[in-house]
Amino acid sequence: MGPEITKSTTTRLLAVDWSEGEKDRLVDELIDVMADIGTKENERAFLSSNLGKEIKGLTARKDELRKRLQDGEHREIPCEVTKNYTTNELLVVRIDTNEEVERRAMGINDNPNVLDEAVEGDNVDGDGEPTPPDSSSEGTIEEPAQEDVVGEAVEPEPENVSSEVGDGEAAPALDDDDFASDEETFMGE
Repeated sequence: MGPEITKSTTTRLLAVDWSEGEKDRLVDELIDVMADIGTKENERAFLSSNLGKEIKGLTARKDELRKRLQDGEHREIPCEVTKNYTTNELLVVRIDTNEEVERRAMGINDNPNVLDEAVEGDNVDGDGEPTPPDSSSEGTIEEPAQEDVVGEAVEPEPENVSSEVGDGEAAPALDDDDFASDEETFMGE
């Protein structure tokens, strides 16, 4: 038989009270670590904000460049304008590429001769003086056509019209006396 009692040493993880020096050192380290965490979080927020702004700026520039590539660019390019008064045609050609830019009939602003001809034919006598209007229709007032009159209400002739109401009964036809006139409505009668 063996000994009845044996002793040995071992270690166990057990709670202990800190000494004042150890406790002060740990508290100081905790404060420093918490301050570092706050600083790093502020840096991250700042960097994230700035990076977000940078990314937005770069995205806007990307979109602008993409649009310019898609749409092309417009610049002032020297062109030659040819006015053919015989055919009354205007032609615009780029000088750098000799490409036709525009071809159209000349308007009044393009051809001063058209304006001169129009003025010559409009109530001007041979001396260039204005002629009086035709006096044969002077003093005559022409009545406008009925469809040209604006602002007059035309009331259609009343008809005996009935419609179904309720459960199959016809509504009685109404006379003009059943409605208030405009004057009665506005005068509160």
